[in-house]
Amino acid sequence: MRITIAEFEREIGRMKNSFGEKSYGEERAKLIWKSVKDLNLDTFRKIVNGFISSFKYPPLPVDFANQAWSERKKLPTGSFEKAPENETECYDCGNFGFLSIESNTIKGLVACSCSFGLDIASYRDLPIVNKFSRTEWKVSKLDLSWFKPNRQQFGEDGKAFDHLISKSDKVKDWTEAVHESEKMWKQLRENN
Repeated sequence: MRITIAEFEREIGRMKNSFGEKSYGEERAKLIWKSVKDLNLDTFRKIVNGFISSFKYPPLPVDFANQAWSERKKLPTGSFEKAPENETECYDCGNFGFLSIESNTIKGLVACSCSFGLDIASYRDLPIVNKFSRTEWKVSKLDLSWFKPNRQQFGEDGKAFDHLISKSDKVKDWTEAVHESEKMWKQLRENN
């Protein structure tokens, strides 16, 4: 059975007692909830106990997400509950939150109008795509295959070897693409 909000709040209260009241405000608690809401109480309590016993400083929401992922991997396949109907996959963005937008003069990223996109729009300077903008521009799901490391052939004298492009290079490219889109939208708003 999934953890309830009341159980979650009790465990976050333990974290506040251990790491300070200000360490887990409402926004951090929301982010933590998103990453652990499908776990059961025992698993979440195990994560909290681990943090309290081994962390000198307050664990961040990303630490909870990583630990929750680690715990999920230990579970037998199919042993955790299916997501409720309102948490199904977004058909537009595939729960990624970003969409690609293109016209004759514009090419960039926007936030999807689903809950994932709204989360992104809350901390990124990207517009939220709506039905009206979909008629004016070509809006499409991002092709994420480019994000996976790939092998390129290099070589001299006919001797080829594989070179694996690192994930950090891909993340850097992605971050640059997001920043470029934010800059473009800012300039468009200033010009209008």
